[in-house]
Amino acid sequence: MAGASSPSTTRTIALLAYLFERSILYREKLASAGLASAEAAGGLAEIAQLPLTEKRELRATCTPENPIGAHVCATLADCRATHLSLPAQGQAPAQLGHERSADDPSLEREVFW
Repeated sequence: MAGASSPSTTRTIALLAYLFERSILYREKLASAGLASAEAAGGLAEIAQLPLTEKRELRATCTPENPIGAHVCATLADCRATHLSLPAQGQAPAQLGHERSADDPSLEREVFW
């Protein structure tokens, strides 16, 4: 892959690897798009080829047993702060957590659930 050592490509692959490892929804979505791994997805230059996710897809994975949904990438215990977005009437709220990176505690990841 051209530019595989660029910082943006490295970060993009690391983010996709995180999704493959920790999110059922994104692992299945990327796999159904023919991407077996983060490396197969390419780097930042190939990001336009990744499948988009719509809000309805996120809502569809919420169940009484898993009210947050299958897109979650972290446990609540892993997060240091959370935010709640209030939706239109009758819809589930969206939450955003901020997680410290285990590899580099000075970095934060935004974790949607």
